[in-house]
Amino acid sequence: MTNSVLAENQARESKKESLVVFGLKQESNIDVAEQVRNLFQAIGVNTNNIEHVRRFRQTNSKSVPPIFIHLKKGVDRNGVLAEAKKLRKTEGYAGVYICPDRTECERRLDKQLNERWEVLNKEEESKNEGRHYRWVIRGNELRRIKQTSTNTADKGVVDLFLARTMKFLGRLY
Repeated sequence: MTNSVLAENQARESKKESLVVFGLKQESNIDVAEQVRNLFQAIGVNTNNIEHVRRFRQTNSKSVPPIFIHLKKGVDRNGVLAEAKKLRKTEGYAGVYICPDRTECERRLDKQLNERWEVLNKEEESKNEGRHYRWVIRGNELRRIKQTSTNTADKGVVDLFLARTMKFLGRLY
């Protein structure tokens, strides 16, 4: 038992400065290191932090193989992950995801957490009480939060209000 815990801790330590990128398509005229540098520049991350980049071997021709990135010693991968949320709004990178490199045990636990998250949110939808809640994953735990309105009609009203307010303020100055 202690050997497996020790092995898991060593594996986590070795993966502490590593990332995996999913969905970055192969381009024949650009090597993978250049693609990753372009990706980091798009989200505002220092490209000098990259130590090693390699694309995993392609096993299925229909899917894009992921890319392994090893960062230099002392570089905080959480800083890169925090900036990665910009990808969905960045042109050309909407389907690209940057994830921490995880051990097999961490991947298994993450899968179980996601499955539990799906079940809890489906149960929450079926309750349909006066208040609406949803479950979110924060860290390695599930939390129940009050759901805010995501109705596009509400967003349109807010946008219209803001536009009219800005127009009115523009007249004052």
